[in-house]
Amino acid sequence: GALPAGAAPRNLAYGIGKRVFLNGRGFDLSPYWSAISPTAGFTGVPTPEFTDIDLTRGVVLWSFVYFRTDVYGRVGSYLPGATPKVIANEDSTGVIAATTGGFVTLSSAFLYGVRGRFWNYSGKLTPPDFGVSVKYAEPNATTGSVGASVVHNVPDGLSLSSQTTTMRSWIQTPTHAAQKLPLDNTYAAGRGWLATRNALDGTCYRTAAVATPTALRASVCSQTFPKVSDDGTKVAVVQARHVRLYNTATGAQINATNAPTLPNWDSSHFYSPLQWEDATHYLVSARDGTNLSILRCSTTGACERAVTSTIRAGVSKIVT
Repeated sequence: GALPAGAAPRNLAYGIGKRVFLNGRGFDLSPYWSAISPTAGFTGVPTPEFTDIDLTRGVVLWSFVYFRTDVYGRVGSYLPGATPKVIANEDSTGVIAATTGGFVTLSSAFLYGVRGRFWNYSGKLTPPDFGVSVKYAEPNATTGSVGASVVHNVPDGLSLSSQTTTMRSWIQTPTHAAQKLPLDNTYAAGRGWLATRNALDGTCYRTAAVATPTALRASVCSQTFPKVSDDGTKVAVVQARHVRLYNTATGAQINATNAPTLPNWDSSHFYSPLQWEDATHYLVSARDGTNLSILRCSTTGACERAVTSTIRAGVSKIVT
């Protein structure tokens, strides 16, 4: 049967169409849309929804990516109740990642390779940038938050799939230079936590604390990037199209949640752990056909629907 409805997510900003949500409150940004949204292609029609949304210090961060002769991005901020602010227009993949003190935008181009630029939420650049030369633009470079810092991943080669090429990995704190991580194929996995992929052709990971990145814990497999609890003892994963919880030290399954097993695993059917809400609850983005949701799952294995929506004109996903 359907999962029960629960309270709105805490400390997670997300968007549905032209509305953003934070801590149970919705904010309609459609009156500002012509000012903040770039036009898509050559049609002159504003981009219908955000590309990415994040949160730092109670300020909602948003981005768009749009296509003309090249790929461009627009990023901005929104303090709930105020007017949304455009911070920058530049080459960008639309990927943003927040730290506790600001955020980074990621871009990729033939001329300068992969670049990450750091901003505070008022729109001031806080160098140094992150920069890595690549032979060609790499559209699947990523950046992800680990709390006060971010982890950058850049493919080492020309493959368009991160499953068939090494992802070179760095960690960077705003106002400091990026530091190469000792292990490649290492990704952001939560506040203070990393996950290192075991093999290029596999989907299993070993987790480690940011402070000790080579002190790898037990191997746990997941169809999506795992998310580690703040205390590092538990990790939320997806296996066999089902949300599960594992012990990071032993690799033993703690439980299989009561979230339904999806009928397929594709762009229209997936789960993706988002973040830990507190010590005993974590949030999971879900799509099952045209149904969209954010689930709140407990360490007991019980899940509930914190957000529900549907695919429709102007809404292709819940943007997180």
